[in-house]
Amino acid sequence: MDDSREVKRSRIKTYSKMKLTIDNFKSMMNLSLANVKAREEEFSKLDAIAGDGDHGTAIVTALTIIAGDAQQGTEFPAMLNDMGMGVMMKTSGSTSTLLGALFIWAGRASRLFSSFEISTRA
Repeated sequence: MDDSREVKRSRIKTYSKMKLTIDNFKSMMNLSLANVKAREEEFSKLDAIAGDGDHGTAIVTALTIIAGDAQQGTEFPAMLNDMGMGVMMKTSGSTSTLLGALFIWAGRASRLFSSFEISTRA
């Protein structure tokens, strides 16, 4: 094998698989909220260029509800559905409607699987 192929292979990221558990998922939601909250002002500034400038506030509000509702979950289908319904019932706007629909449909789809695997960078 020539050196150029070896260099290309060394740049390929390797991934491992892990089972996605309820606790992993709850942690992912909490981390998502923390990361978005840290950039709330930036999201609002971007939204202000062509919109009303409230996206940072809207996404933090929605993710706060979603992460909070996730903490009550014990199995994926019901938890995902509750997260979707919760965000749509407890806040308004396009962000909550879109995220609500995403989680409701994810809950429906999750009934088809007995377990989930996700790829993580090794």
